[in-house]
Amino acid sequence: MNKWTTPDTPAFQDEFTREFLLKDGEAPEGFHLFESGTGKYTMIFPTNYVVEESSYYRKKGRSSGVINTENVYLHQDGVHPKKNQQIKGINLFLKPDGNVLVDAALRVMLKKINAPSDTKIETIKDDNKTVYYAENISDYEAEDGSINTTFFLYGLITDNRSKQALYFDLRHKCFDSNEKCEIDFDKEKAMALKMLESVQFK
Repeated sequence: MNKWTTPDTPAFQDEFTREFLLKDGEAPEGFHLFESGTGKYTMIFPTNYVVEESSYYRKKGRSSGVINTENVYLHQDGVHPKKNQQIKGINLFLKPDGNVLVDAALRVMLKKINAPSDTKIETIKDDNKTVYYAENISDYEAEDGSINTTFFLYGLITDNRSKQALYFDLRHKCFDSNEKCEIDFDKEKAMALKMLESVQFK
């Protein structure tokens, strides 16, 4: 990649999103390398997603005075509820003390995705981090009788060397899915797992 040329992708063409992307960072095809505004972690970022500026915030810890909490919401460029009858979004929340009471956090995670009682939480671990994740597909009947289908894949990524953790909340929805749902959940899961496994805490 020519470092003097801005990549022609929705992510890099969006002015706000571009602030978080490392132009020369190594990433697999279909992704760029994203660096948290806190400087606390990196991960791969889909080239066709953008960061929603209105939802972004970061703040300093009460005691440390260091910016260590951050909320990032990203959505697929060009996908809108009215235009496509879809929502495709991922929320990333960095919490400085998220690697505490992990079991309680995982119980909350299962509740948020409307998971059945027998839902299994998967675990991936390496030297840098531990990834916990669970998925669920939930149907909801609207007042007009149409079915809305939501695919959840939620993750908790904990730093093995500190108390910080990253919450990863993917929620993709098809409205009126009894007509047709064009979201490929297997493909979305594969993308999400690549993102989860790519997280590197600093």
